[in-house]
Amino acid sequence: MSDDISSYKEKVSKIKIAVIGDSTIDRYTVASAKRISPEAPIPALNVDKEYYRIGASFNAVESILNLGAKVAYFTVTGSDLEGQQFARELERNNVATHWVFPEKEMKTTSIHRVISDGYLMLWMEKSRVNKISKNTERMIIEKLDVEDVNAIVLSDHGRGTITEGLLKGISAKAKTRNVPVLINGRGGSVNNYNGVDYIRISREDGFKATGITLINDTSYRNTAIKIASLTGAKGVVITWLEDGFYIINGKKFTHIAPLHVRPVNLVGIGDTITSIIALFLSAGLSLEESSRIAYYGGVLASISNRRSPQSFDKLAKFISEGL
Repeated sequence: MSDDISSYKEKVSKIKIAVIGDSTIDRYTVASAKRISPEAPIPALNVDKEYYRIGASFNAVESILNLGAKVAYFTVTGSDLEGQQFARELERNNVATHWVFPEKEMKTTSIHRVISDGYLMLWMEKSRVNKISKNTERMIIEKLDVEDVNAIVLSDHGRGTITEGLLKGISAKAKTRNVPVLINGRGGSVNNYNGVDYIRISREDGFKATGITLINDTSYRNTAIKIASLTGAKGVVITWLEDGFYIINGKKFTHIAPLHVRPVNLVGIGDTITSIIALFLSAGLSLEESSRIAYYGGVLASISNRRSPQSFDKLAKFISEGL
């Protein structure tokens, strides 16, 4: 693959990816520390602004849309105020809400971050850990139109959406049309990923999944082989921006050499990487070529303090020019 990906722009614009996964609503409070509180030895913060952003699986959605492709987004929220805010934020981002399934027995996962002078001062989380209902599993599987999408991205953040039943049903349905299924995975859940075609996993979660300490090419290769063996996946991509990517694709092992970069922001990078791999696989590139583009996309997002590349053109320019 050449360093110029511009010729794929039109093809990518015609691709549609289904994203299925956990949802969060993130509230940010940006404040200034003016003095120490008279009640305790903590900074007294003056609120400058507050805003909401959608997190978790929406990071994949955002990356796909920013690169000019189309998306069908499936997720689950609670029937609560946070769930309503989540739907409003989707509408603000021009994303359809008809495949967002609210459940009465659930709480929408919400994370409140307080930031002062560029530093995270406080993190408050209200989260659900219960799995989605069998009825919601069935509805997502039924509503997913595998004839309308080029690939499926599953985003597993351990919040209960990616259940074993949902994964099994989605994978079986995808195979009827040869639609590839990729997962942004977690180490503790790998044993449930049977039926997935490609797994993106971080170095840390690779260790959790296999118990192998990742210190050199051999350990990365053995970790990827073991994950592929446990799941039956065609390919496994172990990602770590500072070390590059390590890929097992069948029997072929590839290392994508790292750029000399210090990431500024890693929020949502796993979903960004997985969605870019899905896009370029759908455009006809190999897993190795798609992963290389995704590596640059992840780096670009991490050094620009954004959760995804801002556009196809900016990603293409970054790949061709480098840092």
